[in-house]
Amino acid sequence: MTPRPRSRSVHPLRREAGFTLIEVLVAVLVLSLGVLGAAGMQAASLRANREARAQEVGTRMAMELAELIRANHVQARNTTADTNPYLLDFSNTAPSTSSTCFTAAGCSSRLDVATRDVTDWAQRAAPLLPGIRVKVCYDTDPFDSSGKPRWACDGSGDTIQVKIGWARADLNRSTNSVDAATAPAVVLPVTPRKA
Repeated sequence: MTPRPRSRSVHPLRREAGFTLIEVLVAVLVLSLGVLGAAGMQAASLRANREARAQEVGTRMAMELAELIRANHVQARNTTADTNPYLLDFSNTAPSTSSTCFTAAGCSSRLDVATRDVTDWAQRAAPLLPGIRVKVCYDTDPFDSSGKPRWACDGSGDTIQVKIGWARADLNRSTNSVDAATAPAVVLPVTPRKA
């Protein structure tokens, strides 16, 4: 018996190895979604970092003003804005007050020292926080019934509340709104020392 030659079957439609156009398009789409997600996370991270930095600056400025109040506690115990420059209420731009401390005569009274403190502090704080709002007042209840800080002051008690707010971007990406200091972001109680 003679061996029979093997017949080769020739397929007219031979399957090619490699990727199809649809597979490539799906891979590009998946890669694009990943890159867009990473870019979105980076943008959200930058926004949160900016807000955290503003919160740190606001807290630091409130603590600095509190120390100025404690240092000049005799003047800070006065309960009216006429006799106590530490009782501030301004928005966006620092109040311009004059002080003899910046002249050759120097500070001759505690009121002059307080005026100088407030002028210097406000001029440094205003450019650091966009849309700044500052209110320093005597207040026994700086929070509303739901526990959120409020700007209103009752003018009573022996505790001064340093309230600072600024324009904050809403971290909820669906709204893209800006909180123009509708509520204080920092509330710091200060009790001037008794003599």
